[in-house]
Amino acid sequence: MFDLSIMFWVRFYLVALLVNLSMYGVMAQTLSNRGREFWLGYGFNYGFLHEPPVNGQDMQLYISAIQQAQVTVSISNTSYSRTFTIPANTVDFSITLPKTGPDDARILREGLMNRAVCVKSDVPVAVYAHQYNSMVSGATMLIPKESFGYAYYSVNYAQHRSGSIHPYDPSAQMTNGDDWYSWFYVVASEDGTRVRITPSDTTQSDWLPGRSYTVDLRKGEIYNVMGKLRARSGPAWQASKDLTGSRIVSITGSDGKCHPIAVFSGSSGIRLCRGDGGEYMGQQMFPSRAWGTRYLTYHMVNNTQTDVNEPILNFYRVCVMDPATQVKRNGVPMTGLINNFYYEFFSYSGDYIEADKPVLVSQYTPNRNQCVNMNSISYGDPEMPIPPFPGFLWHWQGSQARRHHIPLPVTASSTPISTASAFLRVMDSRPGHR
Repeated sequence: MFDLSIMFWVRFYLVALLVNLSMYGVMAQTLSNRGREFWLGYGFNYGFLHEPPVNGQDMQLYISAIQQAQVTVSISNTSYSRTFTIPANTVDFSITLPKTGPDDARILREGLMNRAVCVKSDVPVAVYAHQYNSMVSGATMLIPKESFGYAYYSVNYAQHRSGSIHPYDPSAQMTNGDDWYSWFYVVASEDGTRVRITPSDTTQSDWLPGRSYTVDLRKGEIYNVMGKLRARSGPAWQASKDLTGSRIVSITGSDGKCHPIAVFSGSSGIRLCRGDGGEYMGQQMFPSRAWGTRYLTYHMVNNTQTDVNEPILNFYRVCVMDPATQVKRNGVPMTGLINNFYYEFFSYSGDYIEADKPVLVSQYTPNRNQCVNMNSISYGDPEMPIPPFPGFLWHWQGSQARRHHIPLPVTASSTPISTASAFLRVMDSRPGHR
């Protein structure tokens, strides 16, 4: 949870970070998060229906330009269209997407939607989407169409508990609120798109785990999938099924072609630890071709004194495409593969993850370090960054007005290194600061 009184600092950090990071990174496999065309949806947030004030959230776009850029933001099947110029080496945050009326872009249910958001630019830009209100916030880096893929997996988190042993009460299960769904959605950027969706668990419309379902999409359409809610009883009341491991693949359509797609995963409301107030999370997924084999992780720093040595607990999932993948954490083979798709662990410091086949690592930070203590100087809301593969031109921005210090990956010997110190160095890269 956070206070809007410090939203100024959020925007200050975002602008500083976006502008500075636009000068870093190298291309790998021609994949980058800078591009000319982006597609996204207004992901379902329990605040649409419940968080006071109801529908009080906003979804804002942050667009970072190195060169002067002519940008158009539009919403499919509506009259909404905004064209504007972004000066070189600046960040624009003038676009707040409509949430009511004929141009309402919100995703409100499972199934087919026809209001995808499109961002087009005449030169490469980096784009971020930030959804927030007075007490809830979540953001994602966007991946351009040039870097889209054809095969994805959804990565979410347990809706009814942290998913790991709670430090205080191993039997504890965190209760949930109304309409707290695990979800993912796919966006079509071209007509004739056909996707095969294989959910990892039962969905709201009773799609069954392990079965495949085919959906045809036109340009600008979205198909949204939500985890089925559990029974309204017991400590896991209102807990949605966790859709981690669901597979989304673009297949040959009626035109005889496979079309590139975008996939987003998240939760309309989730609580990671005791004391967390509940949070929206949403991230654009990397296609499976962008997974890596080595990751160096470090927890986020979320106190006002930027002490990287404070024991802050973060959760991690290491996702595999092939259950036979050999994964090591700090040189020790990982065991206990869950649902033939991911390993999970929690850590108070740094870890080195290596695998003999491509894997994806997701990181989860709780609210104010409440899994460990109630440190009065701690800040932060739950968030789920997805580190990229080695060499990806990466411009990540933190959304939390509690001022998490976000660990950023830098490439060294083809190893993505995620460290708080890297973040602090970038933040100090003003003229005269090294």
